[in-house]
Amino acid sequence: RFVPVSDRNLAFAETVCARFSREGIRADIDDREESVNKKIREAGMDWVPYVAVVGDREAETATLTVTIRSLSEPKKPHRETLSPGDLAARIAEETGGMPFRPLYTPRKISKKPRFI
Repeated sequence: RFVPVSDRNLAFAETVCARFSREGIRADIDDREESVNKKIREAGMDWVPYVAVVGDREAETATLTVTIRSLSEPKKPHRETLSPGDLAARIAEETGGMPFRPLYTPRKISKKPRFI
């Protein structure tokens, strides 16, 4: 999941997300008007394995600050700075040989139905 810090970072997040979709990797963008901490917390509750925060620094350097759920511990998230290509390669390596299921809902979280 890509979490843009502000609206001006949304274009870079959409570009990277589209690239992941072309490479057969399911990804979505949390474009809601919530705080970044709330978006990250909700991604954890949704069991999202990789959460990439996209801010000005990431857009300028074309890198991603990624929280990796499988390497994180409670109250100690494991973060790495990766290029989009390196992250895509890591995910492809982990999911190699597994069946692919496309994303059935819209790519942007704000457009997905929420059940209360």
